[in-house]
Amino acid sequence: MTTTARDRRSPLFGSGVSAADPRVDPESLERDNDRDIDSLADKTSFLRQMTNNINSEVSNQNRTLDNLGSSMGGVQIGLGAAVTRFKRVFEDPKKKRNFILVVSITAALFFLYLLVNHARKQG
Repeated sequence: MTTTARDRRSPLFGSGVSAADPRVDPESLERDNDRDIDSLADKTSFLRQMTNNINSEVSNQNRTLDNLGSSMGGVQIGLGAAVTRFKRVFEDPKKKRNFILVVSITAALFFLYLLVNHARKQG
């Protein structure tokens, strides 16, 4: 059983029926072709729209990442300046004591606030 080229191509390109065959209506074949072309055009249009949407989304995300990078650069500069100030504070023993005193008082007031807030909820 040898298969011909037409038999192997049949699943890819249809049954291989020619328009010269008297059993086939050429107008029917033309309508089928037009319908298939319209379907292919619709699918191509949908694919183009999806590609444009993906491109737009990628562009928006790239802009967001660029803005985020710029913002983070500013935060990094500010954080570096704060670290430098803290180093200066801890170099001087008097400033270090004052800093520890302020942090201790703040922590005590925060603890007192939590205690009062808890007592209000209980009562």
